[in-house]
Amino acid sequence: HLNSYLDLHPHYTLFMIYKSFAIAIVFPSVEGGYLNQDNFLNRQWRPVVIKLYQSGKISQYLPCYNLRHSFITRLIRDGYDPSTVAALVGNSPQVILDHYLAAKKDLTLPEL
Repeated sequence: HLNSYLDLHPHYTLFMIYKSFAIAIVFPSVEGGYLNQDNFLNRQWRPVVIKLYQSGKISQYLPCYNLRHSFITRLIRDGYDPSTVAALVGNSPQVILDHYLAAKKDLTLPEL
């Protein structure tokens, strides 16, 4: 019954994901605590993203903070309403629409 309920109520699924993130560290350090942001950026993130850029797999270097923008944009495009997304990430719906929702690059308009 739970799976059919979740299929019919995707916002509940999002809430449960949010709730699980709120009580647990998603990417803990080796010691189990919070990651040191400087160490993560310099030792893990930057080298990987630079290699992706140099190999032509991405068009520009993107800071780690861009993951937030991508996450918000994908939630909106997957059908979650801006109010739910705003509550999840700690912003107002207007901030989501003004600053985080990226333009859809592959949009094609039908012939009139």
